[in-house]
Amino acid sequence: FFSVSVTMLLFIYLVLFLCLTHSSPALVTVPVLKTQHQRLPNADRFGEIRVHRTQMIPYTIVHIGTPPRPYKMTLDTGSSDFILPAFQLKTCPKWKLYNPNASSTSKRTTCLLSNTCTFSITYGSGNTDTGVVVVDQLSFESDGKFFMASDIWIGVLLKEVPQRNWCNGADGTFGLGFDSDTVSGFPGPVTPIAHSLGVPNVFGLYVGSRAGAPDGALTIGGVDRRLFTGRIHYVPTIWQGKYAVAIHALTIGDYPVVSGVEQFGHCQIDSGTTLSYIPEAAYRRIQYVLRVHYCHLAVFSVFCEHKNRAMFIEDDMPCVRGVQYPKGYPVFYWQLDGRYSVAVPPEAYLKQQPNPSNSSESHFCFGIRPLTDNQELLQGDSILGDTFMAATYVVFDRDRKQIGFAVPTRVPVLHAEAPDDHNTVRRTEGRITSGPTLAEVAILLSLCIAVIVSATVARQKPRQQVCPLPHESNPASSYGAI
Repeated sequence: FFSVSVTMLLFIYLVLFLCLTHSSPALVTVPVLKTQHQRLPNADRFGEIRVHRTQMIPYTIVHIGTPPRPYKMTLDTGSSDFILPAFQLKTCPKWKLYNPNASSTSKRTTCLLSNTCTFSITYGSGNTDTGVVVVDQLSFESDGKFFMASDIWIGVLLKEVPQRNWCNGADGTFGLGFDSDTVSGFPGPVTPIAHSLGVPNVFGLYVGSRAGAPDGALTIGGVDRRLFTGRIHYVPTIWQGKYAVAIHALTIGDYPVVSGVEQFGHCQIDSGTTLSYIPEAAYRRIQYVLRVHYCHLAVFSVFCEHKNRAMFIEDDMPCVRGVQYPKGYPVFYWQLDGRYSVAVPPEAYLKQQPNPSNSSESHFCFGIRPLTDNQELLQGDSILGDTFMAATYVVFDRDRKQIGFAVPTRVPVLHAEAPDDHNTVRRTEGRITSGPTLAEVAILLSLCIAVIVSATVARQKPRQQVCPLPHESNPASSYGAI
């Protein structure tokens, strides 16, 4: 009787463990890819900063309306609106246009002075976009199936004066910023999606390690522990309505460059900007350290008396050609909030751009630039864009107004399909953790062994019922890796 009781108790523990391990969360993870692009900044975030042709903007695919139609959306933590075009630009002939009248689930918005709410955005180049705001359904596709997320507010772009002479390759903008920073006046897409899924108002973002790599991901409602190692280091935001943190120091290799939060001002973590921009004084300190210690490296010889012949200038950036990233370049250490440093390797701060004359080669360019002197709104502040974010997994905790940083695994794990049962993901107190850990597996094996031993002992005793082993569990995938 004692053996049977122990066996039943262990069986119950085993069932509870499996249930807890494979419970199904309502969290959404979407893959993030990078594409070549040319971007001009938003005036209310960048003022008149001059941005040249850059590359590698993160984007994802979402579906809007009924019937759902796919759109390639730029993921932008520096803005908050979800914007799609309703008219064709000559410079963007491949735009997929959004027509609210073609969607049975689209609804008009009503404002105090109009039956339809309007919006207007002015860019640093002088272009002004205007349009109307509607509500429609956003969904994600996974393995041929649609996962409905939420009704969101969409800024429908109707007019641009003057029309831009550039195109970033995406159909629209998926703003991930705070709701208080929207141009339309309505909440951005993150809040309604999180509310619809019943998850915390937080998201994890890894923009991916390089152009075309399928290892980036956006996780709404938590974090995906497959995408980073170690713990997450949180720092508070220091600017109302912006994802801005304090930078306490910068070190290149073993050489200190500059220290003091006043050297960098408010530092925005902005996935919508491909380069990183810092104040002129801090940039001059970078030039000095590179000139003193790293003149032997071709890209950095631009700051030295004797220029390396392999170095050339492209879009105001020093570059070199090659079939792979150049070797021997130092790591940049950005110390955040005085407690944690993000290590940015050359694979992140050297921007890889296509060589127009040789498809087998790339151009590798220094992706850190100074802010221009005509910068008014951000005079003395900094922007850490893709040349920083490619080196870290970032968690945006919107309710607590803090940002977390962790070391990415840099392993391509997400594709446009659900994960198999051996890599399921579960929800634990508002975060996502990858399947059983080694400790959990050890516990599970111990329980299984105990059940088998107890059952074997019970079989040797007459007239005692043997508790059968549980059947193999085959839980469904517990989230959509879309």
